[in-house]
This record gives sequence, C-alpha cells and structure tokens, in this order.
Amino acid sequence: MHRENPHVSEAAEFNDLVVLLAMACIAPLLSRLAKRISVSAVVLEISFGILVGPFFLDWVNTEGVIDSFAAFGLALLFFLAGFEIDPVRLRGRPLRGAATAWAASLAVGLVVGAVLATSGVVLDSLVVGLAVTTTALGALLPILRDNGDLQTGFGQLVTANGAMGEFGPIVAIAVLFAGDSPLVGSLLLVGFVILIAGGLAVSRVSRPEWFDHALRSGLHSSNQLPVRLCLLLVALLVWIAAEIGLDLLLGAFAAGIIIRFAIGGNRDDHDVEVFSEKLEGIGFGVFIPIFFVSTGVAFDLDALFSSLTTVLKVPMFLACILLARAVPVYLVHRELSTPSRRALALYSATALPLIVAITHIGVETGRMRPSNASALVAAGMLSVLMFPVIAAHQRRRDAASTLVTVDAGG
Repeated sequence: MHRENPHVSEAAEFNDLVVLLAMACIAPLLSRLAKRISVSAVVLEISFGILVGPFFLDWVNTEGVIDSFAAFGLALLFFLAGFEIDPVRLRGRPLRGAATAWAASLAVGLVVGAVLATSGVVLDSLVVGLAVTTTALGALLPILRDNGDLQTGFGQLVTANGAMGEFGPIVAIAVLFAGDSPLVGSLLLVGFVILIAGGLAVSRVSRPEWFDHALRSGLHSSNQLPVRLCLLLVALLVWIAAEIGLDLLLGAFAAGIIIRFAIGGNRDDHDVEVFSEKLEGIGFGVFIPIFFVSTGVAFDLDALFSSLTTVLKVPMFLACILLARAVPVYLVHRELSTPSRRALALYSATALPLIVAITHIGVETGRMRPSNASALVAAGMLSVLMFPVIAAHQRRRDAASTLVTVDAGG
C-alpha cells in the first residue's frame, strides 16, 4: 500500500520558506540601489509577494507553517508599534494633536462610508469608515528609521499620529465587531483593559535580585531569557484577546506597551539597547518581512480585476483614505512647515495591515463584498507604495529649504 512520504510536505514548506526569505533579502538590496527614488523595502516585499504568488509565478503556497509565521509577523509588527510608543516623549502636544486629528478622521471616515453605502457602492458604512482612518505605524517604523527621522521631533509626531491611527481603529473593532453587540464588545474591552492595567502594575513591581540578575545575564547568554519572556507575553496576550473575542492585534499592541513600560523607556541603558535591538532583529529580520511578502502572495488579483468597476474603486478608495486621514492631520498640525505638514499627512495616510484585518472581518461577517475588500486592500497597498516616497521627498525639500535659509542668514 502506498504511504505518503512526510518529508515531501516538509520539503514543500521549506521551498516556500526559501522563496519568501529570498524575496525578503532581495527587497532591502534593491531598496538600497533605488535609494534615489526612496522605494522602501516594505513596498518591494509586497510587490515580490504578488510576483511569486498564484497570479504570476505561483512559486509559493502560504498555508500551514508559513501562514503561522506570517500571522506571528503581523503580531510582532503591532507589538513593535506599541513598543515604540514612549508616553514620556509623546505626551502633551504631540498626543493631543494626534488624538484631535484621528477624531476628525473618524468623523470624516464615517461620513464617507455613509455616502458610499447610501449610493450602493459598499454594503456597510462602518467597515469602510474605520478602514480609511487607519495608519500603518508598523510599516512606517523601518522607513522612518532608515530616513533618520524616527528619533526627531517630526518622528515623534509621526509616531503619535500612527499610534492613534492604529489604537483608535483597534479599539473600535474590539467594541463594534466583537461579541453579539457593542455592549458585549465594550464589556470585553473593559475586562481586557483591566488585565493590561494589571500587567503594567506587575511590570513595575520591584523584582527579586536573583530574577533581575537572570534577566541581565540571560540577555548575553544562549538562553536569551528576556527575549523568550517577551515573545511569550506577545503570544499570551494575542491568545487571550482572540479567546475572548477581541482582535488579536490589540493583544500584540498591548504587549508592546507593557514591555516598554517595564523597561522604563531608558534607551541609555546598554542592556535595554541590546534588548531592543534583539527584538527588532527577530521582528524585522525574520517574521515581519514574511508577513509582508505573504500579504502580496495572498492578494486576490482575480477579484480585483473581475470587473472594470472594481478596478476603478481602487483610486476611489485611495482618495477616501487621503480625505479621511491626510486632510485632518494636515489641518491640525499647523506648527510645521508646509512640506513637513504634507509629509506628516502622507505618512499618516499610509495604511495596510489594519485594512487587511478590517476587510477580512467585513467579508467574514457579510458586511463587505470580496471585490470591495480587494479594491480597498489594493488602495492600502498603493498608499504604502506611494505615500512614504512622496513624504520622504517633502522632508528632503524641507531640509534643503532650511539649509538655504540658514546659509543665507549666516
């Protein structure tokens, strides 16, 4: 009797992993070569995913282990977004401005969604209204870091607006799409917030000397205890959020905030710096690029090109994202120069991971047609492809004009 060889399946999965990792390696190299036109590695990773996916070369099957890797990559993306939020640096004007801008974005997004639903373009105004208010802070972090903007005042504003563009929609999803009613979702969210508050309190409790020594020594040994505990917390909070019916991204985001709170944001501590670099190495070096390449592989081009009407919805949704997200940010942050305001607005309108999550929920719950989901995800992909490039150009233009002004004054 013929028995299936288990090694065949293992070989196929490793073949998929080899292709994904190869694309993840080629992307930053090409990004480096294309530095003059500021093509980010994230953009290339998604594009390469489409290339090796079923619509073109059909080299990759993302089911099984690869799908799990991609899901964990998405969780780490939101974990690192939460980890980058330093309340001490962001509190005050940056956070107030970001909150005001997102509140305005939500109002505009809901109006846009209502207009589209009334005209019959979409089934549900809420799904679209939330999707166009999101910001892909996780995707922006490597771009800001590579451009040297992450630790600047401008980078703080991008981080604050990105945090609101992620946290606001995540909370709205948890309340409105969880359980049987918004009340159930609200109660679940309150319970989860209490759990997180407990985690924050525990993280600042004085640790036994032996445990603190184990953490510091483990960071420089083969056991890597702090990294293992951190990844355990991410997986645990993601699991808890999923089990009680909340969006898993909320758990990952909360884990990042807890870890950041636990280390106190003291980046001058050598061990803290080493710990942060290790987390970024695991995230941006392995799992996150697998998520982005897999996003391109899984993108449904057949649904997108099923009709001319669906294709035309892509620029329409992109315009909706600009209207709902970029315009409010541009109007609120008047303290910046015009080029930097444009850059901040475009960075804030860069959206993809949450659009993927929201549209997935919309299709599963019958609130969104698959064709509209594909068009909205395509618009999000275009925002990642286009907006950071234009924003980086605006920042260089601002820096050049400032330099000219300084030289003239000197």
